[in-house]
Amino acid sequence: MRKRRSRKPSPLRSFLKGSLLALFLCAFLFLFLLYITPRANNTLNRQRNTFFLPPHREVPSLPKEPSPPHPSPQLEQKPPEEKPPEEKPLEQKPRVAIVIDDVGYNIQLLQQFLQLDVPLTFAVLPNLLYSSSSARLVTRSGKTVILHMPMQTGRVVPVVPEGKSFITVDLSPSEIADRIEGALKSVPGAVGMSNHMGSLATEKEEIMDAVMFTLAKHNLFFLDSLTTPRSVAYESARRAGIPALKRDVFLDNDNSPQYVLIQMKQLVSLAMRRGKAVGIGHLRETTLEGIKLALPYLEEKGVEVVPLNELLR
Repeated sequence: MRKRRSRKPSPLRSFLKGSLLALFLCAFLFLFLLYITPRANNTLNRQRNTFFLPPHREVPSLPKEPSPPHPSPQLEQKPPEEKPPEEKPLEQKPRVAIVIDDVGYNIQLLQQFLQLDVPLTFAVLPNLLYSSSSARLVTRSGKTVILHMPMQTGRVVPVVPEGKSFITVDLSPSEIADRIEGALKSVPGAVGMSNHMGSLATEKEEIMDAVMFTLAKHNLFFLDSLTTPRSVAYESARRAGIPALKRDVFLDNDNSPQYVLIQMKQLVSLAMRRGKAVGIGHLRETTLEGIKLALPYLEEKGVEVVPLNELLR
């Protein structure tokens, strides 16, 4: 038998095989880069977004470190400048008003009261011989005048010089208005009104309402002398929108200077507790002497005597 000869591959065929293999490898590499590289970039970007955040943002998953108890000197802020304490307004002194009733009988004694260097208030009875002259004298001295209007104190009206000016419980509202109008004409310069006696009249609401209606027309205030604990005068005045006050202390129920001094001290005590108080005395020599004795005590306690209408403010 004849042996078969082995053939050597031709150079052309080897070249073609090598070219196809290279072409296949290039295509495979191209597809690999086209498909694998974007996925790798996406993965890398996600990792960067997670671990390489900008310095001003905080990683949500990491807990916040507690701030140190004492700030570092570099970050310590200056404390705010302390403002000077505000000045508090001075507290008002305790004030008292001293009303002298029953003016209109005695000019000479009135002049002695007017010589006191304190702003007393004078309540002038109407339609007396010296009513008008007393009121004018008080006004010229720079002190305060009010009308001291007589009112019924019992079932029978007493027979006294001022009886024609009495407000009695049987009067109609128009008659009450007429009597107050006539009384005011005899007491020029009056800035308010108080009741003289009147323990019966001041208990009657309809009578007091008629009184206050007339006072409102003249822009006058009212002082309730409180001759009875059942008086409704103050409440009636308030309902009518009229400024009103109540008497706190009678100064001279006992006709002696020492008693007046004791009552003045009580008046001062009330004013120091409540800020103000009203005392009522009468045109008497013993009352005058008692007030003189009490004035140093008022000064010592820092209590100021003011006109009656000053207490309405």
